[in-house]
Amino acid sequence: MYYRTRSGDVAASLTVPQAISGLVDVAVYEAFMDANGNTVIIYTAFGGRGTYASGLYFKTVLSQSNLESLTDSWYCYSWTDSNGNRFPEYYEVNPVPNHGN
Repeated sequence: MYYRTRSGDVAASLTVPQAISGLVDVAVYEAFMDANGNTVIIYTAFGGRGTYASGLYFKTVLSQSNLESLTDSWYCYSWTDSNGNRFPEYYEVNPVPNHGN
């Protein structure tokens, strides 16, 4: 399983066993301007827990920071269930993203 960039490079990937485990995931954030000049931010992941982690991380960390400093069109953050409770917490998201234009 993978997300590809516009040029076809792999931006993020998980093996099927990793995805099925529900213990790791990759949150993908994409930002763009719509036809009315609104900034649109879409975030998702490979699985449900990762998608939940992406929303939680956005609410708790990214939206509290200077969003203008996020100048690339996409960012990928990895999530690992580090405490083993099978539930995402914002601090389990690696704060160092893979990103690009």
